[in-house]
Amino acid sequence: MHDKGLEGKPCYVFHASDAGASDPFAVLIAMEPMPERSVLRHGGLLSHLHFQYASDEGELIKGTGKQATLRHRMWYPTMCAAEGTLLDQCNIVRALHHLQAWRELPVPSSD
Repeated sequence: MHDKGLEGKPCYVFHASDAGASDPFAVLIAMEPMPERSVLRHGGLLSHLHFQYASDEGELIKGTGKQATLRHRMWYPTMCAAEGTLLDQCNIVRALHHLQAWRELPVPSSD
């Protein structure tokens, strides 16, 4: 575990026990899902998970122990809780890019 990982929150480090040397998913770093699942019921964002992955922990983290920090702080794939709608999931991506939330999904033009 790293005390200050993504967004300054504690992060958990997982190592695949039987991954090959070049397996891109050999190491996964994740923080606890946020916000809590109950927030969606009150007009908030869908609970989602931020994570990073690599073939080696050194690609993700520099330093050791309490002094360790993440090498890359900006780009994280996101996984959403299953109870959300497509609109809820789109609004997570929009929030991560500092865009205004959609009230409804856009309708593609018929051109």
